[in-house]
Amino acid sequence: FRSFDPWTIGDGTGSLLVTNGDEPMIITIPVIPAGTIFATAKNADGTPAHSTRFSVSEVKPSPHRNPSSTLPDSTLENSAGHWTSGSLPLDGVYQVYAWHGNFFCVSQKIKLTEAKPDAEVPLQFAPGKTFNGRVLSPTGHALPNMEVKVIFENKRHNASWQLDSVYTDTSGNFQIMDATPDVGDYMV
Repeated sequence: FRSFDPWTIGDGTGSLLVTNGDEPMIITIPVIPAGTIFATAKNADGTPAHSTRFSVSEVKPSPHRNPSSTLPDSTLENSAGHWTSGSLPLDGVYQVYAWHGNFFCVSQKIKLTEAKPDAEVPLQFAPGKTFNGRVLSPTGHALPNMEVKVIFENKRHNASWQLDSVYTDTSGNFQIMDATPDVGDYMV
């Protein structure tokens, strides 16, 4: 694979002015060597993890990558939990995150090199845990039917995700189910 940063072409805005002329227009496009990560995710019981989102983070940037360029976006696969990254610059170190619902898992560190430009990464979600909480007013009264927003954060890689909100019951209690706290922190 080869990859290029569109912002390095032309005037640096990602666009190029094409004018009329009698000669062929030659555009030099700087390319960098790149590879790909193929990931699969399974549930705790070993079954395919359907409707799983994947994301890749850069643990150590590739010396070939322009610091202003970005890595491929996350994607949702409705198939059996398979994902392919976009082109990733070689000599970088990466980790893949997978999540569905409140479950999260993270891969080992992956270094893509010229000798090994592609990597297959199996991920498996751990059994989920349940957290219970209660929302009270400043005077100590239970607050029913309150929306509790949930955020998952992995501080080690400066990444966070907004999860589905949960709601309090008539006694102000709420539950966050299927959490994987060994991977990161849950905040409400």
